[in-house]
Amino acid sequence: MYRKVAIIGAILVGLHAGEILLLGTSPTGSVIANTLQLVACGLAAAMAGKASQRGRGLARPFWGMVALGVTTWGVANVGWMYYENLRHIAIPPLSVVRILFDTQGVFFAIALFLDKEKDSPRFDVETLLDSVQIAIVFFSGFFGLYYVQLLSGGASANTDTFMTWSYQVINVSLVFLSAIVTLIVRSKRLRALYGGLTAFLGS
Repeated sequence: MYRKVAIIGAILVGLHAGEILLLGTSPTGSVIANTLQLVACGLAAAMAGKASQRGRGLARPFWGMVALGVTTWGVANVGWMYYENLRHIAIPPLSVVRILFDTQGVFFAIALFLDKEKDSPRFDVETLLDSVQIAIVFFSGFFGLYYVQLLSGGASANTDTFMTWSYQVINVSLVFLSAIVTLIVRSKRLRALYGGLTAFLGS
């Protein structure tokens, strides 16, 4: 199974490289690139979902959060394709597509803060409340720094720069936190789990 997934992944990467070399940033190249990304995203979400079903202990909610994070990115990319490939216009500043790309980080953050001591396969009330708090922190920061500015008429030429900057800051922070968790977690099984997440987020 893993060998088949690896082969499919290598084929997708090869097709993507070929598309870049042959078509570049042309409209056709953009459609093909986005389509290949969606296929890879769907494959990753499906694999994470299956891993959640097969997992034991904390691995179940962990892979569930990874699946949700990857799926969120896929939904955002569909929205991106709608504006870029179908309507041929820039994404509006207030479009939900913009925030969805950052929203995926919420699910990865929740996975990072799951209770390693309990190593429970279930989302209990305490874990749910912790997850809600993490989501509130993410959304408060993003809405406060971006959407509130737009709604108050504070949009400027730096808006897109801020979006890129915030996306990179979130990614770097998640990689850093994931690496710390990998180093401090006691269980060898969980260390492998979070080590893989660190590699994924850093790639």
